[in-house]
Amino acid sequence: MKEMTIKAAAEYYGKSESWIRKKILSGELEAEKRPFQYGQRWITTEKALDQLAEDLKEQAKIQKESVNVREVSKPVDKKEFINELVEATESRNKELISEAVNNITEKIEAQNEQMKQQNELISKLSEQVNELQQEKNKSLIDKIKQFFN
Repeated sequence: MKEMTIKAAAEYYGKSESWIRKKILSGELEAEKRPFQYGQRWITTEKALDQLAEDLKEQAKIQKESVNVREVSKPVDKKEFINELVEATESRNKELISEAVNNITEKIEAQNEQMKQQNELISKLSEQVNELQQEKNKSLIDKIKQFFN
């Protein structure tokens, strides 16, 4: 468990010294004051910085998933509340449906392209089969004539 000064912690974490100091003073970053030749200074550890990073990631995740709440001074009408919930749900569903439609459209387009290529190949093979069939149906005399021409 490596101990660090505020300056070293700022370099390790890629933030400013004042940001680290604010996190210490707010209690988000575990640290303690220790004496040194000019008075006292804050000392923290890599483990505490890593824990802060995890906590901040978790907070960011929670904020993404959070719902906006508004303050009301009167009771909310049940129908209004239900309508807002339905609207929010439909909005999210529309996003999901749109994403699914786009994915399906891309897959269909890719399949159509493959089918087009396969049809071209089938067409070429069909022409070759017809040529071979015609060659097979020629009489022996026609084949001899063709050989000497």
